[in-house]
Amino acid sequence: MIYDALLAPTESPSQLRDIKKALLTYDKVFIIDPSDRELMPRNSLTAALGIPSLSIGMRAIRPLGKCIGYDEIYEKIYDQCKPAIQQDLIKVVSTFNDSSPKNTVTLGPPDLGDYPLNLQFVFALYRSIATKPEALITAIKRDMATLIKNYPLDPDIAVTGMGDATIGSSEPMPNLSFPNESKEINRFLTLIARARIASFIKFSGYCELKQLIPCFPDNAYAGILSGIIKNASSVLAEIEEDRFWSRRNRVLNICHQEFINDAILDSMSIQEVISLRTKAWGTQAKNRERFFEVIFDISSSIEDDKEFIQQATSQIHTYKVHSQSLEQERKDIGFSIKCDIGKAFLGGGSGLAGLELMMQTQSPLASIGFTLAAGGMYFFDKTKEYVPAFRSLKNEELEFKRGAGFAISNFYSSFKE
Repeated sequence: MIYDALLAPTESPSQLRDIKKALLTYDKVFIIDPSDRELMPRNSLTAALGIPSLSIGMRAIRPLGKCIGYDEIYEKIYDQCKPAIQQDLIKVVSTFNDSSPKNTVTLGPPDLGDYPLNLQFVFALYRSIATKPEALITAIKRDMATLIKNYPLDPDIAVTGMGDATIGSSEPMPNLSFPNESKEINRFLTLIARARIASFIKFSGYCELKQLIPCFPDNAYAGILSGIIKNASSVLAEIEEDRFWSRRNRVLNICHQEFINDAILDSMSIQEVISLRTKAWGTQAKNRERFFEVIFDISSSIEDDKEFIQQATSQIHTYKVHSQSLEQERKDIGFSIKCDIGKAFLGGGSGLAGLELMMQTQSPLASIGFTLAAGGMYFFDKTKEYVPAFRSLKNEELEFKRGAGFAISNFYSSFKE
């Protein structure tokens, strides 16, 4: 099968270029409705804190700030995408429908508007990550200079929420403290970083439940994504008595990238992009998904590292041969596929000319949901307490059929330190 994907927006709507790239990679592309601007329903804070019998609807718990003119930008992009929308290749979705009354206190469970995620896990994970200064830095370090430059023009992308307040005996959530920046700038960057962390958690969880590939724009999410996967890998490495998990970590050695000439892609209409979804495209997309399935399977089943590398290398060769017809068909738009093995490859660019169409990497865990859980354990500092849970998870994973969550897509560039 060819998987569907969700494009995660940032402070700006999903860009037309990203939508085109997704259409050239996946079957259907899901984009987020512009009204979807909060981590969780406003009346869900008490439930997230373990008090489901009381509902307090006030201001946003963790708003996801948006740039000035967000709705207008979205509408222009939507209009350009209509040919794909009409062909059911692009779908607009909301993660939940927050229709609960505001500024109310109600006895009884809150109306969560079909919120699909575990409130306590989502909120606890958000708080655990967003209280770590190093996590905040990774969320804004790639485009920090641009954010600071735009600060006087667009201060409303940084918004605070009820979920950022001190709760019980917990320590106050920290602000970034870059010494060369003002208190106002540090606060501005902190709020953007918190919103990006919250967005990553929410959209990853939504994709897990809906069996979608999560696609994250590079500048906003790559640092968070890289950190979560590395932390999950570190957690697995601490489970010393079981080689099952250390074998799983070997999937991080495989990197898959597709390249295209961005200038040519930008000049193409959505209908012209759709015309590139040929029989060769469908065949290659299915081969790509089968390739990831096989790599994941052999990472678990082959004990010897050298044998794993040999088998993976053989699979890469076969996959490259099968991809040649699509590369030939798309040569006029600079399309090429790069697939290789070796951790050094994950650390930087491939040296190919042009920008990246799509980078796809695998988590060592069976889905983005399991990856979030393991990465969260790292931030909770409770890894050892969860070793029994991983023993149980191993048994579940042996029965778990590969879904969309096995792979995570990151547009533009490889993960960078």
